[in-house]
Amino acid sequence: CRRFRQMLVTLPNLWSSLDSISIRSVKKFKLFASRATAPTISLSLFGADSDKKKDRARALGMFNLTASISSRIRTMHLHLSQYDQVHFQQVSGALSSLSLPFLAELDLSATARIGREFSSLTRDWITPSLRKLSVTDLLPELSLDVMSKIESFSVMANVDYTPIEDPWYW
Repeated sequence: CRRFRQMLVTLPNLWSSLDSISIRSVKKFKLFASRATAPTISLSLFGADSDKKKDRARALGMFNLTASISSRIRTMHLHLSQYDQVHFQQVSGALSSLSLPFLAELDLSATARIGREFSSLTRDWITPSLRKLSVTDLLPELSLDVMSKIESFSVMANVDYTPIEDPWYW
């Protein structure tokens, strides 16, 4: 059993898919990330899903960890919720200057009512390999150089709203 465990721990592909919904503990998330040695991490990161202090702390821990592993991320899905708006300065501090040299695919989404506030989050990201960009209710600020290299771009906006729910979007 110990030998089998040692073998599994040394296979970085087994640890290359990280999802903050499946891995709720920042400590476990960090452990799994440390086992993915090559720049092949596929990261799905979801912000706070409630306004509880513990959940916001977990989300911030995940955001801070993202900065430390950013040089190994190949694909990333980042979803920001209305609960992340409460600690916008901390989220921005953790994510505003990421170096993502191997990031090829980025999927950004936000609760529609906060998308405008978080659009500047990507302004200083270094993403020379980015080729595919998908956004939902969030238009990121990216440099002209980065945008000129995008091969696939999709946008979804205001899909959850009706004129009665939010007349400002209609």
